[in-house]
Amino acid sequence: MKLITLLIFFSILVTSCFDSGGDDEAGGGLFNGHKPADNEFQIQTSASGTYGESQNIDFSLTHGSSLTVTGNPRLVLDVGGSTIYADYLTGTGTNILTFRYTVSSGEDDLDGIEIAQNDIDLNGGTINFSANGVITPSTTTFPSLSTSGINVDTSAPSISSIIGPLTGTFLLGETLQFTVTYNEIVNVIGIPQISLTVGADNI
Repeated sequence: MKLITLLIFFSILVTSCFDSGGDDEAGGGLFNGHKPADNEFQIQTSASGTYGESQNIDFSLTHGSSLTVTGNPRLVLDVGGSTIYADYLTGTGTNILTFRYTVSSGEDDLDGIEIAQNDIDLNGGTINFSANGVITPSTTTFPSLSTSGINVDTSAPSISSIIGPLTGTFLLGETLQFTVTYNEIVNVIGIPQISLTVGADNI
């Protein structure tokens, strides 16, 4: 008796990944469980610290898809009780959008700035992405983010007090010490001096 081995080949032609009659959520095609592109943002910002005039504070919003931005979207901030904007800076064609707030003279907030609303102000612009070939408006909301450690200070330091030496008589060669206290931390460059009147002379 001879054994005959039959080799049977099956050919499968993949014509579509999805059932054209169902929606993506249903997953009625060859690959089940297909989900639409994520339409949400995550947010990060500059490091905590105190920012002075002309310094930049950046906010980065990361999306699940590449985005196309038109116009001038912005983030709404509260800086010392005033409404300030972080304007769209860059990111169209990528999935990371950067918004920038540049500190201006007269703006102060020593207990931390705030993001006034967790929603991008489109300001007449648009933010879109492609979902399965369809141009779709991006969400404008993003999670809350604490910015309590980001302070703004554009006011010049001021002297709070000057403490001189104890009352007494000082002889030639002895040192008189004066302690000057400011209302905030200062950096000293050069050799600052305090003008004194000793007798009839200014020294």
